[in-house]
Amino acid sequence: MKHIALKDVFAEGNYSLQDKKDLLRKNILANRKKLQPNDILKASESLCEMTMLLSEIDSAKTVALYASRSTEPSTNLLLKVLSIRKKTILLPVLADLQSRNWARFVTLDDLQERHAGRPPEPSSPILGEDAIKDADLVIVPGLAADFRGHRLGHGGGWYDRVLLKKREDAKVFALLYDVEVYFDEEIPVEEHDKFVNGIVTEKQIIRV
Repeated sequence: MKHIALKDVFAEGNYSLQDKKDLLRKNILANRKKLQPNDILKASESLCEMTMLLSEIDSAKTVALYASRSTEPSTNLLLKVLSIRKKTILLPVLADLQSRNWARFVTLDDLQERHAGRPPEPSSPILGEDAIKDADLVIVPGLAADFRGHRLGHGGGWYDRVLLKKREDAKVFALLYDVEVYFDEEIPVEEHDKFVNGIVTEKQIIRV
């Protein structure tokens, strides 16, 4: 994949803030569709190695993570390694965008798409929205992030709402492909968009 410069994405029009976010999402998703399965696997192996280098991992008893889908950096290996390390792993339960529930990860084989169009979920009991308060570290998906910690999500606003419930001392890291990090440009954000404390890619850890 190639890095998508914001100046190129927004060059042809006077877009509203929401239009800019939607246009950037469209471009990044199209970029991800060019990835071959082997590219995703290779990047995800490296991303798992980088994530395990976080100092927050060592001290964390509970990690809020997510089960990846389609062309996202795969979290399968990371889920497996964290489980081997005896970490409690919380995964989102997304019956609808209003649901902010969590459930404990069991095994990779247990993960299934239990609601159409939603990421795979575990079969374990639903813990409720306050379960994220148990998380010592929160790892979130995204489509892009910049040097200030601005994160572009998929547009549903789920994480912007759920991060309001996390503990103040729990750090938030986004998992991205390296080409989706913006060091010289700021991605478009709105007031309700939550920042991340850092970004992990297959090549580096960026703290902001």
